[in-house]
Amino acid sequence: ICVNLPKTLTYFVYTVHDEQRMDWHYLAGLFDGEGNIAIISNPKTHSRGVSVMVLSQSEGNGGKELSDAVTVFLRENHILGSHIYIMKAGTDKRGISRQTCYTLRIGNKWDAKTFFDHVRPFCLIKKSQIEKALEFIKILRNHTRPFTEEEQSLILKLHSEKKSQKKIAQRIGCGASKIYRFLKTKKP
Repeated sequence: ICVNLPKTLTYFVYTVHDEQRMDWHYLAGLFDGEGNIAIISNPKTHSRGVSVMVLSQSEGNGGKELSDAVTVFLRENHILGSHIYIMKAGTDKRGISRQTCYTLRIGNKWDAKTFFDHVRPFCLIKKSQIEKALEFIKILRNHTRPFTEEEQSLILKLHSEKKSQKKIAQRIGCGASKIYRFLKTKKP
């Protein structure tokens, strides 16, 4: 089925069972309509990241089959940080009954970046959100780069003064888990 939008745009509608047609165009359309980008921060660990909800579909709309097909496609394209979350049917806290829902998320920022790089040319609605998320990921690169010599000596100095890893992380400007991994490699 071919749906014509404004004169320059054409979208193709595929069925879930048409697996050979699963491509980045299709995924971009799903993400543009159903997806969500969240900038997340964990105050306990001082870590920050990007979470991408690729799609969320109820069981009645073929949610399981679609989530599985998209997951297989993402893994074939080396995006391994995706996971399907299942919200069981029932009644929520507000007393509203709901169907079983399948939500596919990408939690790893580098997998999110790869995903964005592939779908960005085909997205219309979320293009500006993708640009902002990519900017944020670029800023986050600070937290995944190796420590400089100066930072390493400061970390070791603060650690020898019995400062907590959380305090050291706050002083350096990274997550406590990164400090822990660094100190673990420096122990005799």
